[in-house]
Amino acid sequence: MKFDPKEIVIMDLAGRTLNVSDLNKSIGNFIYQHARTLDWLPIAQSIHANDPAELSEIQIKQLEVLVSADTCPFIVCVKDAILRYLSQLKSDH
Repeated sequence: MKFDPKEIVIMDLAGRTLNVSDLNKSIGNFIYQHARTLDWLPIAQSIHANDPAELSEIQIKQLEVLVSADTCPFIVCVKDAILRYLSQLKSDH
Protein backbone atom coordinates (compact mmCIF):
# COMPACT_ATOMS: atom_id res chain seq x y z
CA MET A 1 0.00 0.00 0.00
CA LYS A 2 1.27 3.45 -0.87
CA PHE A 3 1.78 5.79 2.07
CA ASP A 4 1.82 9.29 0.58
CA PRO A 5 2.53 12.05 3.12
CA LYS A 6 0.93 14.61 0.80
CA GLU A 7 -2.45 12.91 1.31
CA ILE A 8 -2.55 13.39 5.09
CA VAL A 9 -5.12 16.06 5.95
CA ILE A 10 -4.91 17.68 9.38
CA MET A 11 -8.07 19.35 10.63
CA ASP A 12 -9.10 21.31 13.69
CA LEU A 13 -12.21 20.47 15.70
CA ALA A 14 -14.31 22.77 13.51
CA GLY A 15 -13.30 20.78 10.41
CA ARG A 16 -10.97 23.42 9.00
CA THR A 17 -7.82 22.17 7.31
CA LEU A 18 -4.63 23.07 9.15
CA ASN A 19 -1.35 23.63 7.36
CA VAL A 20 1.51 21.84 9.05
CA SER A 21 4.78 22.71 7.38
CA ASP A 22 7.27 19.90 6.75
CA LEU A 23 4.94 17.17 8.01
CA ASN A 24 6.70 14.74 5.68
CA LYS A 25 10.06 15.53 7.27
CA SER A 26 8.64 15.15 10.78
CA ILE A 27 7.08 11.77 9.95
CA GLY A 28 10.22 10.57 8.16
CA ASN A 29 12.46 11.58 11.06
CA PHE A 30 10.06 10.06 13.58
CA ILE A 31 10.15 6.71 11.77
CA TYR A 32 13.92 6.91 11.42
CA GLN A 33 14.36 7.58 15.14
CA HIS A 34 11.83 5.04 16.46
CA ALA A 35 11.69 2.08 14.06
CA ARG A 36 13.42 -1.06 15.24
CA THR A 37 14.65 -2.55 11.95
CA LEU A 38 16.56 -1.35 8.91
CA ASP A 39 13.56 -2.24 6.71
CA TRP A 40 12.19 1.13 7.71
CA LEU A 41 15.18 3.15 6.49
CA PRO A 42 14.10 3.48 2.81
CA ILE A 43 10.53 4.14 3.96
CA ALA A 44 11.65 6.94 6.27
CA GLN A 45 13.84 8.39 3.52
CA SER A 46 11.00 8.35 0.96
CA ILE A 47 8.53 9.97 3.32
CA HIS A 48 11.11 12.56 4.38
CA ALA A 49 11.59 13.41 0.68
CA ASN A 50 7.78 13.82 0.39
CA ASP A 51 7.54 10.79 -1.87
CA PRO A 52 5.14 7.87 -1.50
CA ALA A 53 6.48 4.80 0.29
CA GLU A 54 5.28 1.23 -0.12
CA LEU A 55 4.08 -0.24 3.20
CA SER A 56 2.90 -3.75 3.90
CA GLU A 57 -0.17 -4.38 6.03
CA ILE A 58 2.13 -5.38 8.90
CA GLN A 59 4.13 -2.16 8.54
CA ILE A 60 0.93 -0.11 8.61
CA LYS A 61 -0.04 -1.80 11.88
CA GLN A 62 3.45 -1.17 13.27
CA LEU A 63 3.26 2.49 12.28
CA GLU A 64 -0.14 2.76 13.99
CA VAL A 65 1.46 1.44 17.18
CA LEU A 66 4.38 3.89 16.90
CA VAL A 67 2.11 6.89 16.30
CA SER A 68 -0.29 5.86 19.10
CA ALA A 69 2.49 5.53 21.67
CA ASP A 70 2.93 8.12 24.41
CA THR A 71 6.50 8.60 23.19
CA CYS A 72 5.28 9.91 19.82
CA PRO A 73 6.06 13.64 19.77
CA PHE A 74 3.16 14.65 17.51
CA ILE A 75 0.30 16.70 18.91
CA VAL A 76 -3.17 15.14 18.98
CA CYS A 77 -4.48 16.63 15.72
CA VAL A 78 -1.44 15.30 13.83
CA LYS A 79 -1.63 11.86 15.45
CA ASP A 80 -5.34 11.71 14.64
CA ALA A 81 -4.75 12.67 10.99
CA ILE A 82 -2.01 10.08 10.55
CA LEU A 83 -4.07 7.35 12.20
CA ARG A 84 -7.14 8.22 10.09
CA TYR A 85 -4.98 8.10 6.96
CA LEU A 86 -3.54 4.69 7.91
CA SER A 87 -7.04 3.39 8.60
CA GLN A 88 -8.15 4.64 5.18
CA LEU A 89 -5.21 2.87 3.54
CA LYS A 90 -6.25 -0.40 5.18
CA SER A 91 -9.90 -0.04 4.20
CA ASP A 92 -9.03 0.89 0.59
CA HIS A 93 -6.88 -2.18 0.22
